[in-house]
Amino acid sequence: MAVETGNYIDDLVITNPLSSDLVSEGDNQLRLIKTFVKQSFPSVDAPVHAIHTGSTTPATAITEGLIWIDTSAGAGNHIIKVYDGATFLTLPFSVEAAKTVDVDGGTIDGTIIGGTTPAAVTTTSLVATTADIDGGTIDASVIGGTTPAAVSTTSLVATTADIDGGTVDGTTIGVTAHTSVKGTTLEGTTSLQLATGATVTGIDDGDVATGSAVLLATQNAVKTYVDSAVTASDLDFEGDGGTTGSVDLDSQTLDIAGGASITTTASGQTLTVAADDATTAVKGVASFSSDNFGVTAGAVTIKDAGVANAELADMAANTVKVRNANSSGVPSDLALTTTQIMIGDGTGFTAAPLSGDSTMTNAGVVTVSGIGGQAVSAAAATNDQYLKYSATSSEWQKVSIIGTDKLTTKGDLLVYNTVDSETRYPVGINDLVLTADSTATNGVAWKAGGDAEGTAAAMAIALG
Repeated sequence: MAVETGNYIDDLVITNPLSSDLVSEGDNQLRLIKTFVKQSFPSVDAPVHAIHTGSTTPATAITEGLIWIDTSAGAGNHIIKVYDGATFLTLPFSVEAAKTVDVDGGTIDGTIIGGTTPAAVTTTSLVATTADIDGGTIDASVIGGTTPAAVSTTSLVATTADIDGGTVDGTTIGVTAHTSVKGTTLEGTTSLQLATGATVTGIDDGDVATGSAVLLATQNAVKTYVDSAVTASDLDFEGDGGTTGSVDLDSQTLDIAGGASITTTASGQTLTVAADDATTAVKGVASFSSDNFGVTAGAVTIKDAGVANAELADMAANTVKVRNANSSGVPSDLALTTTQIMIGDGTGFTAAPLSGDSTMTNAGVVTVSGIGGQAVSAAAATNDQYLKYSATSSEWQKVSIIGTDKLTTKGDLLVYNTVDSETRYPVGINDLVLTADSTATNGVAWKAGGDAEGTAAAMAIALG
């Protein structure tokens, strides 16, 4: 079986692994379980407690923090309790829908709230209070009695309460229909006190510049103050270099002027500041071709291969771009004329033609006319020849190789001459004698033995 997949404990299959699974897969199953546990309980570096739900108090031999939802009071009355290390504390609210706070502590005028007998409210002023009042009086009449208490005071001081008695203009307070307060004027009071904030003692229709904390300002008072403040105020501003200016807010208009390559326009409540497009004659906003440039965080760079050959059109004719060692990385143009080649010497480049014993055409054909400054014989070369220098002729000559292929017939001789160096001298006819002959090409010649030279040669041969 393949190892299970998932993320949390709920994804585990309790029937795995199967009895037929390989034992060698056990380490995979253990790692899987550890992964599910850590992902289901992230950031757990101390003991944690599950929420206990039931009607029986959980065992208290545990660390504090256990939450118990006590269901012993039946449906609709479940409450939450938290163990503090010694006992379970009841939280003052229900865990079920539409329930209110259950307050079992606190006092009003020294009387415990929530006791068998409701606490009596003995104060005569309920300031910003919301409560169910079962006792107390208004103008000596009991609140909550059989007969509703009449409200005879002329001042209701910011009070919020659940009143089960009293009337306003003869209408009972607390009935289904709201009680109307009749009359357009509230009289008989010297101040208006709200739940929070200052007590209001009057209304100011004049100058609100005094900053009174107890007077309310009319619209006319506010307008008078604003008009005078605007007339007396201006807007100060400062430009580059410390230059300053001001605008009278009541009579002047702030003019935001454009500068070089900057245009400003106003329409309604919108001020637009736009930069002009750049040209070859005027500075402005320019864009960069993505074919040649790269721009990152405002930095413009030339891309690799961003400069094409067509964009190097300012090169001089018959030149190549080089960078000599002493040019600090700046390239330069090297001109090449007819039959010249570019030569590098480790510090720079030089244009020069082939010199000395060789020449080269524009087609790249190289001709060697000499060796070491000495000419080479113009005679056509044949098979098996080599070059041999002749001081007599002051040239390199093409000489045939001396070998078995030089002497081809019985009686052949190998001789030397100044024309073709070593060469084959064929055997003479019978009875001829080889004699020296300075006029002959090879310096020797076959001659008849009848002359003096032949006789002398014959005698020399006979005498050994």
